[in-house]
Amino acid sequence: MGKHRAVRAGGNDCVRLGGGVLLGALASGALAIGALSSAGLANASCASAGGFNSGSGTGGSTCTTTDRGDLAIGIGPNTTATASGGFNTAIATGNGATATATGVRNRAIATGTDASATAIGDHNSATAVGVQAQADALGGHNNTAIAIGNPGSVNTGPATAASRPNNTRALAGTAQRVATDLAAVPSNNNTAIAIGDGTSAGAGNGSNNYASAVGAGSTATATNGNNNTAAVLGTNSTARANSGDFNRARVVGSDSSATATGGRQTATAVGRNVHKTAGAQESAQK
Repeated sequence: MGKHRAVRAGGNDCVRLGGGVLLGALASGALAIGALSSAGLANASCASAGGFNSGSGTGGSTCTTTDRGDLAIGIGPNTTATASGGFNTAIATGNGATATATGVRNRAIATGTDASATAIGDHNSATAVGVQAQADALGGHNNTAIAIGNPGSVNTGPATAASRPNNTRALAGTAQRVATDLAAVPSNNNTAIAIGDGTSAGAGNGSNNYASAVGAGSTATATNGNNNTAAVLGTNSTARANSGDFNRARVVGSDSSATATGGRQTATAVGRNVHKTAGAQESAQK
């Protein structure tokens, strides 16, 4: 446990530098909890609790629960909130927002037009705030995904999916959504935080991974191993820590990148247009 805590604390250095930005953004996401107040319930388009479903609500909204302790609330037209399995909470606010919490004691909160939050497993949490923001905490237990932001700028290139605006998204756990796959390869105690327009973060396919990207157009991934940490503070930058255990990749600055692969590797990039590699990729470049 001592080693694990040391890695996680070290991986948060970049986030601490932007602590004010991070805390402010998380506070905006917490406003969705207001839907649980009596005033929020009174204004809900639909609501369901403990398997007692109201059916389709106003404006095409639908709320569904199946078991004791489940709660689903939709506020706004075309919202969908689903809580199934026991003691799950799903809250969707905003036109077309979708929140799904399936398993036991999961929480999914989606706030914004076409925002999507999905938490599947045990004690997983997904929070999406912003237009088309997407947060997924899938498989295993104690995974946390937070996505706060709107779509980023349109990429240059051919008119394909890659040239469309990038939505802000965070994935913690496993990329699989099929129930059998989720059970076969559980990923536990992963955290992915993406804050900024068109920003993305992924932590999973393993356990105890941490990925944080704070800044428009940036990406952080900590995957395919355990106890990996990737952190970005800046715009249009990338940090990758994967393919092994205890890798650390950190970026502070814009248009920069850091990649650590292979196991117990560290790559740190500070400044503008700085690129660092450590591990397997570094060896291949020599």
